[in-house]
Amino acid sequence: MNELTIHAAAQSNMAQHIELTADKVQAQRGAESEQQLRAAVSEFESLFIHEMLSAMRKTVPEDGLIPTNTAENIFEDMLDEEIAKVSSQAGGIGLAEMLYQQLAADAYGRQQP
Repeated sequence: MNELTIHAAAQSNMAQHIELTADKVQAQRGAESEQQLRAAVSEFESLFIHEMLSAMRKTVPEDGLIPTNTAENIFEDMLDEEIAKVSSQAGGIGLAEMLYQQLAADAYGRQQP
């Protein structure tokens, strides 16, 4: 083999390696952005459920038999927040999945089911 053939083969191998590395980086970035999108829509669903629970709690009339105080109100709000978070992580009301499908279709050009 002459030097020109060896040099051309080395450049070809290097170009293939760079191409494969670029593909891996792009795939990794795509996977990371999909995970970030899933986390964002799940957090949105959690906030939505929290607001829904808070609004529902406000419709319950206070009977006045047992007076409420600030600490109890804070506890109820924190409880609603945790219920919303756990509910969203367990599948929630389906809002996160709907949002993900819509946003992923827009962002990544995927077909909606």
